[in-house]
Amino acid sequence: MKPLMAGRPVRRQSQLDPWTSNVLHKAGLPWQTHRSQSPIGRLEVTLVGARNLPQVIWTSGKDNEYLGIPQAYCVLELGNRQRTRTTIMKKDFAPFWNYKTSFDITHIWQVFSATIMHSRKLSQTHKDDYTIGMIHVPVGDILHWRGVVKDADGMFKAYQFLEDEGEFRICKEEGASTQAVFDTAEQAAYSYDKALEKKEKAILNFSGDDRTNLGQHIIEQSFSLTGEDGAPVVGVQMGNNASCRLLLKYFSSNFNYLEIHLDRGSDFPKMDAGLGTADPYCVLNVVGDWGTYPFKSKIVRNSLDPEFGQTFRLAVPLDANTVEMTIDTYDWDRFDEDDLIGSATIDLTRLLQSPAANLNGSVALHLKDKGDVVSARGTQSKLHFRYTMTLDEEFAEKLRRSTASDGDASQSEPEELEAESWRESGDEVTPIHSHRTNSEEPAARVAFEEIEAASL
Repeated sequence: MKPLMAGRPVRRQSQLDPWTSNVLHKAGLPWQTHRSQSPIGRLEVTLVGARNLPQVIWTSGKDNEYLGIPQAYCVLELGNRQRTRTTIMKKDFAPFWNYKTSFDITHIWQVFSATIMHSRKLSQTHKDDYTIGMIHVPVGDILHWRGVVKDADGMFKAYQFLEDEGEFRICKEEGASTQAVFDTAEQAAYSYDKALEKKEKAILNFSGDDRTNLGQHIIEQSFSLTGEDGAPVVGVQMGNNASCRLLLKYFSSNFNYLEIHLDRGSDFPKMDAGLGTADPYCVLNVVGDWGTYPFKSKIVRNSLDPEFGQTFRLAVPLDANTVEMTIDTYDWDRFDEDDLIGSATIDLTRLLQSPAANLNGSVALHLKDKGDVVSARGTQSKLHFRYTMTLDEEFAEKLRRSTASDGDASQSEPEELEAESWRESGDEVTPIHSHRTNSEEPAARVAFEEIEAASL
């Protein structure tokens, strides 16, 4: 399906969409900061699907209307400059697209929007298509900058909402006893994240049992749809709002990104004597020369060969030199303290030096002073990992040149990084690259249906 064409670049304040203008106003930023400039990053969007859509109005003949099942498609856009859409799905209250696209980001206060529409024809869209609902996500939310605003004096503050007191409080600088202002939005965002660490379910988006993707500059979430009037859209199942599930990844031009895929465990020992099984979960500590980041996987109940299927994402500074990961695997207990199954350590520094290095594979668990952990069958207990390293384009080019100068000049150049973004040429704007990931559709659909069913 050919993507919709984007319009001309924004030139005047009146051309800004109302949601972006509202975000800029709340942030204390002048509208001119949104004018065309070089991209500072890229937003990769995967629209998994929608759930519990409402009935829509169909017509049959003159003045004959009835309620029926929607034929939905989704328009994805950033402001009013970059736009694309999905295919139209045949009548379905829970359409599944697994549609991936990306947008160039010129400012963190830009707003991503997804609008789900109903089309009367399966073959094409029409200007009179019916709007079912929409969602709006500021790019700053993906960067965990939810509480950051810029005051009139040009300084940044981070506000934390206190539910018990029903009011906002300015976050303090680490170790300070007074409220703080910051020179950059990044510093203010850090104080916000540190404040959230005191809450059990908000440690930098690094812990959770209901998400496949966790970590930095990433959101995987089911967003409730709102109508054009701002009211929630009630789905066909009365009492439950319609929603769409999105995976949003931000790629900053100032970072490389390391994704750690925890696929599964194998041959775990029996930890629960009565049932002869275990409830394993993993705690990962990724330690680099720029900081330490903890991750916690989901708990897999009653399994000696747990399937985790989770990805943990880190923003790695360009000047990082070392990174190591330690894994502690525990057996969850409802009433007693969780028992340690085993531990492991993996040196990931090679990925910083050579992103194409293949470190995928398994790592054996062991216990201090007891040696390797084995199952009841006497086989070694293992965890299975995969790794993906995404480089900043400028840094990747420097690395390619360095590799080429050190190697044989006759060897072929490394494969170019895939570019999934639009490029502006004068007043012409080409459509952004987008595609549907068919190869992963069955597994993605199963995961989507399980997550959504659990939330209803």
